[in-house]
Amino acid sequence: MQVFKACLKIIKRNLPSMMIYLSVFLVFVILVTLWNPQSETEDFTTSRPRMTIINDDTGHPLSEGLKNYLYTYAKPVELDGSGDQILDALFFRQIVYVLRIPNGFGNALANGDTHPKLIRTTLPDSYQGAYSDQLINRYLTTTARFLNASPDMELSTVVRQVNQVLEQSADVSLRSEATGNGFSSMIYFYIFLAYSLTAVMILGVSSLMLAFQNKDIRRRNFSSPVQITQYNFQLILGNLIFAVVTCLILCLVSLFFYRRFADFPRWLLLVLNTFVFIITIMGLSFLLSQFIRSRGMQQAVANVVSLGTCFISGVFVPQELLGENVLAVASFTPTYWYINAIRLIQHTESVSRSFMNRYAVSLLIQLSFAVAFLVVALVVSKQKRQSEKQ
Repeated sequence: MQVFKACLKIIKRNLPSMMIYLSVFLVFVILVTLWNPQSETEDFTTSRPRMTIINDDTGHPLSEGLKNYLYTYAKPVELDGSGDQILDALFFRQIVYVLRIPNGFGNALANGDTHPKLIRTTLPDSYQGAYSDQLINRYLTTTARFLNASPDMELSTVVRQVNQVLEQSADVSLRSEATGNGFSSMIYFYIFLAYSLTAVMILGVSSLMLAFQNKDIRRRNFSSPVQITQYNFQLILGNLIFAVVTCLILCLVSLFFYRRFADFPRWLLLVLNTFVFIITIMGLSFLLSQFIRSRGMQQAVANVVSLGTCFISGVFVPQELLGENVLAVASFTPTYWYINAIRLIQHTESVSRSFMNRYAVSLLIQLSFAVAFLVVALVVSKQKRQSEKQ
């Protein structure tokens, strides 16, 4: 097992460069999830925009009704109506919306004009301004329907009936996906773990292969009594031991830091998914190492592959925010299916048969990638070896 022992010595020598990625990852994730925990929203409060209403149609029931209705949902701010004062108040964000009800507004609405003239001034691209417009349109539409249905009804009665209708509301309750007592903190740990594992595996495996791909060493290995199949087996075994030990350490670290968040059955599913992923990345790293010729190229490939796959697969940006075309491309990377399995674990309340089927599909696709990477890597290695013998 001389090749295997040499693998272990090379890994030990390159530990400092690999530990940089792991240390940065651990510090970042622990600070984000432990010292800045996500607070779950338990209540919903309607926004109350700061509004000024200048009513030039004083005394008309419909105009007064609109003013009273809006002040029910807004914070009234009294201004004298001068242009400079209004502009100053808008500029300094003392108000976000100014509504002037012109003289004759109530009569126009009563006579069938469903959208009589109103003078509105608001902050540009303000969501509170859009919300205020929605309130006004809601009042005008409801009032117009009452007037159309009962044209002989007194206007004060119309206003009262409109207010009764508009006061009706639905209870709003917010519920987050079931993640179980802070389990989302552990989820984020394993999501960001994809970046560090990818970078560390490429650095570790390529460091091994750089040493063994030295021309003099390769010729000496070819002339040794070790069969090529045994040689490749020991190389793969050395890489596999490195991958498994790295994965095991990080999974235990997650259990140590997030033990109070741990949902043990789902933690085991996360660990299994991580083991499958790291084996897949080991295969990818073994393939990429066939083309890496220098330390500088090694660092470049590790950064490009790890950052590239993580950006399009849902590590740094949630998959829900990525476009369909991006996700279609990402589905051809094992990182996408690793994140897909994590999301399944995060959003499931119980380990059902349907869940296990979808979870197994993600694992099997990752394993398929691993087999494909190893087969292609061995074929490339064989071709290189034959070309050197000629």
